[in-house]
Amino acid sequence: MTAYAPAIIGYSTAVTLLIGLAFLVSGVSNGRSSKARWLAAPFLIGGAGGAFLTAPWILPGEAGIPVGAFLLTLAYGFGWLAIRIKVGYRPRIGTAMLCCLATAALPFVIEPGRTSDVACAMSRMLLVGGFNALAARDVWLASGRAIHAARLLARVLGICAALEWARVPFAAWLPKPLGAEPTALWAVVAFNAQAMIEVLLVTALLIALPRERQAAEHLRLARRDPLTDLGNRRALEEWLARRGGCPGDIALLTFDLDHFKSINDNHGHATGDQLLRMAADVARRVLPDSETIYRIGGDEFLGILPTTAEEDVRLIADRLTAAFRHDARLRPGGPINATLSVGTAIAVGRPMAISFQALLERADAALYAAKRARRETGA
Repeated sequence: MTAYAPAIIGYSTAVTLLIGLAFLVSGVSNGRSSKARWLAAPFLIGGAGGAFLTAPWILPGEAGIPVGAFLLTLAYGFGWLAIRIKVGYRPRIGTAMLCCLATAALPFVIEPGRTSDVACAMSRMLLVGGFNALAARDVWLASGRAIHAARLLARVLGICAALEWARVPFAAWLPKPLGAEPTALWAVVAFNAQAMIEVLLVTALLIALPRERQAAEHLRLARRDPLTDLGNRRALEEWLARRGGCPGDIALLTFDLDHFKSINDNHGHATGDQLLRMAADVARRVLPDSETIYRIGGDEFLGILPTTAEEDVRLIADRLTAAFRHDARLRPGGPINATLSVGTAIAVGRPMAISFQALLERADAALYAAKRARRETGA
């Protein structure tokens, strides 16, 4: 090992240990010691590995080098586990440990020499890249589509995985710690630079992730009706804004509960709330897109249908009223004679041929006509 290599590794080790301790202290002070231990573990393990590589003479016969290499690989494994916990998945400790131990056992299985060195280097690259790729996948599947920090974190981890795997074919010619050839200073600098960039980026994004997730949840709740978990008027307005107003070729379906005030007066508001949730659940089952169903008033709901076929709209309205009547009769706490009235309006042709408000007024007029004609029908 070159004269400057231990100093370079030592600086990286100090930074890694400080980050691990910061996660640990922050978690304990906030009463989240369990999660903090998981977040701190990869940094502390990596720091311990760096310490053995900085001073391999700590162990007899410079055994600190293979021990340090094993701990660095294990740090990436625990990094994957920490990210799984961070995004809400269960850790897979057995999988991570088994893979790391299998890689560490290669020198004892293959006869010592160049072949063993190359095989060990390639296995470490494949395993570290695999841990990064698994972490990227877990972040993306958990929240990557919705949260900017999660998307960035998944990309950073994916790039790091690709860089590890890209070195595999050249392991026999690259110097340690990038490959299996004797150590070169530039390789130590490159390896530590990549590791530090990954550590700092991942740390920053792990800190930003819960804050962005909390902000996204607050924004989601601002668009949702708390009783039914359907979109509210704000969500409807944002849907319209994204489409520049009323799109062409859609149908509106408005529906509400018949005699809702009497139900509240005779059976109590708890029963009324239960029926509102029931109406929302039925609409999610019957309407084709649950993301375009909104609660726009006390007991009034709106569904936006991507069809202009009158028979299809009528069929959906009939299924909605029938399903609600069926569920009301099977209501926990005893059957209740509750029904829905439905009104529809269809916009055919180019976008903005009619304003959304005018189309909604037509659907409301049909709804009230249905109530006058019969309390359980589609108009």
